[in-house]
Amino acid sequence: MDTQEPMTWQQAHTLTLHLLQGQQTQLEEMVRLQTQEAEARIQLWSRQQDLCEKLSEQQTFRPREGGMTGLPRMTKEDDVEAYLEAFEQAAMVAKWDPGCWAAKLGPLLIGLAQAAYRGLNRLEAQDYSRVKAAILYRLEISPETYRSRFRSRKGPKLSWPQLLVQTLRDLSTQWLQPEECTVKELVDQIVLEQFLTDLTESMEDPGGRSYERSRTRTETPPKPTI
Repeated sequence: MDTQEPMTWQQAHTLTLHLLQGQQTQLEEMVRLQTQEAEARIQLWSRQQDLCEKLSEQQTFRPREGGMTGLPRMTKEDDVEAYLEAFEQAAMVAKWDPGCWAAKLGPLLIGLAQAAYRGLNRLEAQDYSRVKAAILYRLEISPETYRSRFRSRKGPKLSWPQLLVQTLRDLSTQWLQPEECTVKELVDQIVLEQFLTDLTESMEDPGGRSYERSRTRTETPPKPTI
């Protein structure tokens, strides 16, 4: 019976260096991703502050309804959801009448968001909630989108506990929309999700085969014996 030769000191030293280098590479990649995430959040925060400051300045002369807002227009690099959130925060700081939000937002939109806005009739285009819903629908963003993001694996970019908790809070709020639902409706949403999950899992037999595959195999008549 062959016996494995013991590892020499040189081999052990080389292996240790190799492992350390691999760990160092992983650590550097993690730091890089975390730095990028932090920089992105700082940029978003800075943009939100810029919106708020510009709106605050406008309070001194009360801009005309539906007139130029002085806000930065949406860019291709902007996350549409984040931009709408920043717009809402800035509008509340400026104490605008919610009835004029849609008219002020319209000229700032580009791309698919602008197309969704233009697709509304004149009455709908004056309702900010309808405008926002149309934009999110055009971008295929719905409560199901947020539910999927909430349940999905987050990856190393959200490895900071504080950042992960805040992300989960944001996603759960966008998914469940607690401000628009009663407690019973919230419970029903969670129960429905778990019901669908359990129902899917129950379709798997102990061997890991799907129910349909198992049923097909059961219903297949046996070959006649000779």
